[in-house]
Amino acid sequence: MEIQYFKADFTGIFKNKKSNSVGHFIFSEIHWNYVKLDNLKKIDIDVFDKLKSGYYSYTELLKQKRKFSKSTEIFIPHGETEYLTGDLKHFLVRDFQLNAQKLPLLTDLGNGMTQVFGSAYFGIPKIIQPQVIPTPSISKGNGMNIFGNLIPTNNSGYSNSTTPNQLPQNASGCFNRNINNVNQPLNTTLPNSGGGCFRSSIFANNNSGCIGNIFRLIGLVYLIPSLMYLWYANPLLFWVVAILSSIWLVSRFFSFKKYFSWIGWLLLGFVAFYWYKNYHFIKNDIKHTENKKGNIKIYPPKEDGKSFKNNERDYLTAKEINWFDFLNNKLNIFYQTSSLDFLDAQKNHVKLANVQGSSNSELFAKVYNSMLNHDLPYIDSVVIKLKVLAKQKNLNKLKLAEAVTTMIQEIPYCLVHDQSCKELLNATDNSFIREYHEEGKPCLPNIIAGVQSPYEFLHNLKGDCDTRSLLAHAILTKLRIPSSVWISEAYGHSILGVGLPVGSGNFKEINGVNHYAVELTAKGFRIGMISPEHRNMGNWEIATFN
Repeated sequence: MEIQYFKADFTGIFKNKKSNSVGHFIFSEIHWNYVKLDNLKKIDIDVFDKLKSGYYSYTELLKQKRKFSKSTEIFIPHGETEYLTGDLKHFLVRDFQLNAQKLPLLTDLGNGMTQVFGSAYFGIPKIIQPQVIPTPSISKGNGMNIFGNLIPTNNSGYSNSTTPNQLPQNASGCFNRNINNVNQPLNTTLPNSGGGCFRSSIFANNNSGCIGNIFRLIGLVYLIPSLMYLWYANPLLFWVVAILSSIWLVSRFFSFKKYFSWIGWLLLGFVAFYWYKNYHFIKNDIKHTENKKGNIKIYPPKEDGKSFKNNERDYLTAKEINWFDFLNNKLNIFYQTSSLDFLDAQKNHVKLANVQGSSNSELFAKVYNSMLNHDLPYIDSVVIKLKVLAKQKNLNKLKLAEAVTTMIQEIPYCLVHDQSCKELLNATDNSFIREYHEEGKPCLPNIIAGVQSPYEFLHNLKGDCDTRSLLAHAILTKLRIPSSVWISEAYGHSILGVGLPVGSGNFKEINGVNHYAVELTAKGFRIGMISPEHRNMGNWEIATFN
């Protein structure tokens, strides 16, 4: 088969699967997710053979995206309302836009996707002038939308006399048009007979045969775990799906109006779409995966000869936190805290002993806000280090929020409570608190309101759920990232909310912004993920937010 080669301006989005290096050469295996080709021009094959040098990417056959396949979305504009599409042979990309280091300019789009610009060279089969074949009495459509596939009933093709940007009026053959020229399906009516391999089952009332019933069975297989998951993750969606499921199941037994049968298909489509959009989140959320273990170093205090306050000498304590983000990239910060600033934070904390509120949320809102107002200027040393880290690692806001989350998750858990350990054990039936003390785990007793302020926590690194959430909220506030602290009397727990477009997970809306919940007392919980037993959003109240 003779091949015609073209050159075009190229825009592409790819995912890097793996890279290997040999000496000064780097060999990367990538997958093109999206390819756009503009300004097509014919080239000679001799020119094409000389292009494999320098920075380039070559693919023997670039397949146009089809249903249920990991192929490439190929887009070739043709006028304002149409485009051309199909498989490309000997697809080669080179002449990339370069950065200041004279290397290909790669733009990170997030989620492992990278965008690049350059020139593309490719081939398609030359099409001979097709023979005229009488049109059959029953139309069979226009065939597949693929480069190089001639459909005899179309009576047209991409001839040698046609330029790449010109098509025959019937627009079929090698280059197939899309958008406005939509083929209408043949309208036929199936016989009204049940049939199929599930005739005697719950599906007996449908007329779609074996294949349709298999799809419905697959729908049930997905529906049951979806309902179980939604019960915790999103109660509102749970009731929507549950009601639709009930109507669909009842319609299997009784001859309701025909449109009731479509509820089953709508339900199947909804469940499939939900799992598709949330697959990676659900996969990790059902059983979260811990990132690598880091370490924390606390150095002995050193006297600061330059700092005095009320004739008191200041002592600086250095801390080094080494941790890994959710992709197991290693991160590190080194900071110091002041003994005099720590005493100031404690004095402000003591003033909160008599704070009262009509509810727990009101009480803790007052406590949290007082601590934040006092401590925000004191945490600048840590915030500055995180800004430097973000610049070094080229972190966007979401990645920076994840870095703060994983950093605090790295700090060992320490229970903070407002009574002595003996008084607490005598006054509570909480099994967690009893087991925690029986196992001799670390705790910080006699702390007013059972929470440390952000600076107190940065200084001694002893904190439980609300202490951690408050520090994370304070840091994100200084980084100008929307965040919130949630409390739940029903769960006896506190978590952080992050107001960034995570895309999926557990969230509450605050002033039109979705704040996604995240558990900070254990590693491996990504933004949007909390424990299954804590997923009823009605049991959470917002204590403070920025």
